[in-house]
Order: sequence, then C-alpha cells, then structure tokens
Amino acid sequence: DVLAADDGLARLQADAAGAQVLAALHLHEAGGAAWQQAAAQSQLSLTGFSTWVQATLEQLPFLPPPDPEALVVLTPLARAFGRPFGHIVVPGADHRHLGSGSAPPSLIGDAWAAALGLEHAALRRERQQAALGHLLRAGPVTLLRRHRDDDEPLAESPLVEWLLLCRERAGLPTWPLVPWAPPLVEYPAQPLARPQPVAPAALPALLSATQLEALRACPYRFFARAVLRLDEAEELDTGLAKRDYGNWLHAVLHHFHSERDFGQDAAPQLQQAADHITLSLGLDDGEMLPWRASFETFAPAYLDWCAQREARGWYWADGESDHQRAPPELDGLALRGRIDRLDHGPNGEQQLLDYKTGSLTALAARVREPLEDTQLAFYAALLGGADDLAAAYVALDAPDAPREVHHEQVHLSAATLLQGLGDEWRRLRDGAVMQALGEGAVCDTCEARGLCRRDHWDAASDPDLQPDAELEAAVHRIEAGGAP
Repeated sequence: DVLAADDGLARLQADAAGAQVLAALHLHEAGGAAWQQAAAQSQLSLTGFSTWVQATLEQLPFLPPPDPEALVVLTPLARAFGRPFGHIVVPGADHRHLGSGSAPPSLIGDAWAAALGLEHAALRRERQQAALGHLLRAGPVTLLRRHRDDDEPLAESPLVEWLLLCRERAGLPTWPLVPWAPPLVEYPAQPLARPQPVAPAALPALLSATQLEALRACPYRFFARAVLRLDEAEELDTGLAKRDYGNWLHAVLHHFHSERDFGQDAAPQLQQAADHITLSLGLDDGEMLPWRASFETFAPAYLDWCAQREARGWYWADGESDHQRAPPELDGLALRGRIDRLDHGPNGEQQLLDYKTGSLTALAARVREPLEDTQLAFYAALLGGADDLAAAYVALDAPDAPREVHHEQVHLSAATLLQGLGDEWRRLRDGAVMQALGEGAVCDTCEARGLCRRDHWDAASDPDLQPDAELEAAVHRIEAGGAP
C-alpha cells in the first residue's frame, strides 16, 4: 500500500495538473513544514476532510506550464523583460488599457505614500514607461488600438503619447499610423437540412404534461427534452423572479389547506403559512417585500373565494399530489404528473384545480378550444377521466384574483388526448421521424433552436420551406386593391 501510494504521488508530481493539486493540498512539503505541523494537530472527519479538499480545488485554477516552443505567447507587460520575441503585438493601446494609471485601493494618498517610501502614482508611471521601453528593444513592435468602444470614443494611451514625445525630442521620425485592414476570407454558404431524428428504442417510459406539450408543439423539441434529456442551463440570478413567487405561493396555499383548523380564524392561519414557507425556503425578507405586499392584497380575496366555494359544498381534499397511470390506450406508456389541488363536491364530485400566476386572457384562450388545452386534459386522464370530473385553472395574478377558468367537459378532451397520443406513440415506436417543424411562436423562445439549427436550414431544397405561390399571389392582389 505504501509503494502504491508513493507511485501515485510520483505520477501526480510528474503531471502538470497533478503537481498543482499537490501544491494546493500541501502534500509536496517536507514533514517539518509549519503547515504540516499545524495540520498534524488538527482532526477532521472524512466529511470535513472531503469538504476542505473540494473547497480548495474549486478555488484553484489550472495554470498550464509555459511552452518554450510556443509560437504565440500572451504575457502582461511587466513579464516581457529579457525574453526574445519574433514580433510583439500590443493590443488595446488606448487610454483605458495601456498606461491608464489606475491605482490600487489604498488607505493613504500619494503624497503620504511618497513620503513613506511606498508605491505611489509617479513610481507606477515610471515603471510602466521602463517596461514599455524595454519592450521596444525586444523585437519589432506593433501597437493596435480602436477609436471607439461601442459608443464611447477611445483616446491615445498616455504611454504612447510619452513615446511619441520622446521621439520628437530626439529628432526621430514619427511612427507610421496605418489603418488596419483585416484579411477577409469568403466561405460558401453551407445550409443544413432540417433534422429528422428517430429513436424508437429510446422513448421514455413515463410522460409528463410538459413533455406532451413539447411533442405537440414540435416533435424535435420533444426529442431534445424527453429523448436526449437535455436541460437548459439556468442563469445565476440572486433576485427573486415572478416564477419564484409562483412557487412560493403554491407552497403557501398547500401548507394553509393541509394544516388548516376550521375551528380557528382562517386569516391568521394563511399569514402563518406564508411566514412558515418563507422561513423554510430560506428566503430573504427584504427580497420578499414586494411579493408579500402583493400577497397582502391577494390573501383576503382568496379567503372570500374559499368561503364562497365552501358555501356551495366544495372543500379542499388534496394538493401537490403525485400521480402515475398507464391507460390501456397507450399500450404500456405511463403518464405522470403532480396536481396542484383536488376538491370534493357536495355529491361526491371531484374537481381538479391548477394554480396559475400568468395572464387571465391567455388562460381563457387556452380553454376556448378545449382540444388545444393539453394540461388539464392530461391531468384528467391521469385521474381516470371520469364523466363527473371537473377541471379549471385558478388565476392567482388577475386584478380580481382568484378567478376560475373552466375547461368544460374535460373528460371528453382527456379521451381524445389519449386516443391521439396512443396513435402517435405507436408511430414513434415504429420509427416515425421526430421532425423539427420550425414554425409558430414556440420557435421564438425554444431552448432547442440552436440544436436544430433552425436559422441555417436549406430553404432551396426543402419543400416545406418553399413559399406558397398561390398565397403570395393572393397577397399581391390584395395589396394592389384587387380581389383575393
């Protein structure tokens, strides 16, 4: 074991990255080093040691060793001393990047720093001038600079102005100023055919409402999400977005109903639920302030809505419940989903409710054509699609929220959805193409657009991308004032 450990350390030491790991963990130092003496007096559990190693390595950037045979070397100005170069290019030779004179943070001013013999602005300027002077002796030099950075004009670097002044005082000619003309290379366009993947053996065994909506909107989007199982990288955002408020409100309402005591006043219980969820999620009170202000207006209206439903005999029965079902129409494919809320009615009826913080107008448009609304029909199928099942969206963000948007006869939509999904799933299992459609509003926000290369398709060889000649002719006739 000792020999194996020594061999492993030797291999790490011989590797550029391994040597930096050993240095960061202080495993290369001698046994009498002060750090190892302090480490010998410390005790860590395996979890604590692993946490320390992980934190140390996460803060360690890998610095590749310099290559003496490299044709191009990137180096700061101060490290160019005494090194031969075939040609030196100084990019960004403007007042913002070369010799800008920006001072590091200091507790004392330049006058006190000069009096105490510490680094000050004049000394830094002299060092920069010396570094640039030595650079000019190391080989041919080309200074590059832009005249503008977006809308901001860029002036000459003070170091360059100093060099020009020195040459003028020495009676030397001025350096030639040559506009840079970048070489242009023309590449022939190489349009792509729209992707047509097939994956009958890789189809998921469980299907969610989100995946079904992707399949209906664009089969290739479904392929990227459900078959390739790709997820869009989330942006780092420290602030609370509206989506976070929606998730918080879902959790608050679920906690309120699941813990509600009908013998007590409902208003303080709803406020206690909001406080409990805020604390359990570790949310900052300051960031929650605008959302809590909105909630203060919403809470009494929500309690009035609950009271009206309870007067009609409807009571909360379950919420945030996970369901899974394999309908016979789907030949083994199972549906899975989480339902926001289930209520029981006076005669044993059931109603599924889905909370929404989006636009009330958009929700109404979704259910105006029942067969176009996938989500409530999917949840109804998940519950068995009974004839007496009712379903509705509950708009929580409308001016007069909450508002119910009913999906009439949702059991018929659920039966139609299962029939159509069963036929489509059999086609996919038989090797049908999951083609990228490249049409509709879904393309504007689709996270898979860069994967399907929608903007690079070959319109000339794709009949689906050819303009409709009859439609164009009709448009021209209308524009000319004629009959369509």
